[in-house]
Amino acid sequence: MLIPLQSIITRYSIQIAGVLHVGAHFGQEYDEYINCGASEVIFIEPCENAFANLKQKFGSMPNVSLINVALGDINGRFPMYSDTTNQDQSNSLLKPKIHLEQYPEVMFGCEPETVEVKKLSSIDFSKNVNLLVMDTQGVTERIKTARI
Repeated sequence: MLIPLQSIITRYSIQIAGVLHVGAHFGQEYDEYINCGASEVIFIEPCENAFANLKQKFGSMPNVSLINVALGDINGRFPMYSDTTNQDQSNSLLKPKIHLEQYPEVMFGCEPETVEVKKLSSIDFSKNVNLLVMDTQGVTERIKTARI
């Protein structure tokens, strides 16, 4: 997390009950969420490799829910371009272009992975969640393009 969560909680007097983390990757922020008072964490991650890692780490934990989808403005299945050199941290529903210019060391696989995309409103999650964390890229523009 770029800004330490504890500093945000202290500055704005927030009490975290539960976290919905979209674009969870490997769930690296879990300990920070728990240390900040979250009793429940929901990780949403669309990519197969990262989701498998989440299942291995958190699959048996009763306070963690795992959802294997991407979020967007429509429900459907779309290609996800996954990096092969950056531990799946640069995945996108947009075909990489500017990213390749800015970070030429990050390589993408030849064949995109097809992932399920859902609207947030179609996801059933706990009413206990009061913090939404989003670490996503390339969703809206890709889905708009798919509509044409």
